[in-house]
Amino acid sequence: MFLDNSRIRIWGSLKEPGQIEVSGSREDSLFRSYPLDSIFEQKTGMEIMLNYPDHVFSAFVAYYQFQIHQIESDVMDRIVQGFSESVKGSEYYDHLFSLYSVIKRVAISQPSPDFALPDVHGDTVHLKDFRGKYVLLDFWASWCPPCRAANPDLVRIYHQYKDKGFTIVGISVDKKRDRWLEAITRDQLVWPNLSALDGWGAITQLYGVKAVPQNFLIDPQGIIVGKNLEIEGLQDELQDRAL
Repeated sequence: MFLDNSRIRIWGSLKEPGQIEVSGSREDSLFRSYPLDSIFEQKTGMEIMLNYPDHVFSAFVAYYQFQIHQIESDVMDRIVQGFSESVKGSEYYDHLFSLYSVIKRVAISQPSPDFALPDVHGDTVHLKDFRGKYVLLDFWASWCPPCRAANPDLVRIYHQYKDKGFTIVGISVDKKRDRWLEAITRDQLVWPNLSALDGWGAITQLYGVKAVPQNFLIDPQGIIVGKNLEIEGLQDELQDRAL
């Protein structure tokens, strides 16, 4: 259900919330015109964001699309700037604009923001400590199945390129130290692993990370040169850079 400030009729039984019907809401009508899962797909999301700039629902969709997909910077600009004034006055737009501002700051070709986090031994490590190398900043968690599934391939790539000027820095959004350490040992993550064990804390906010896995490839000068690379894409990037 997606409601707006208009004359709306809602009827049904609280015992069967899935059967509740809504009429009179243009936002809910647009929401219900798409299968729920499809609004997270890039093709459908782009259709909604570009074709319905006067709907708050479009800002809601954009908030998730910007997190999930790599959308060209100029396209994001067009989407954010194209919303109607009524949409720009909504709470959804406020959340979207905050996320958009962060994403622009950590876009490809931008300097990677420095930070400091404790490693598994409690020692403070700075991102800038890795200048001079290509760094894959890998956001993950022990409880994240896709993250764990990708780890064997990351281990393979790490060992293939670790002596050629490449490393991985793992940033965990875990909260429980024992589970974090167990996952590191079980998955044989021998690269630097950092975490404040505060979940979605300051570093995820700094990089606009709202879900895991996500990653950033940073060049030896500290410039972001890739984002959310799949395993094959990461391999190609490293080969193209003659590592």
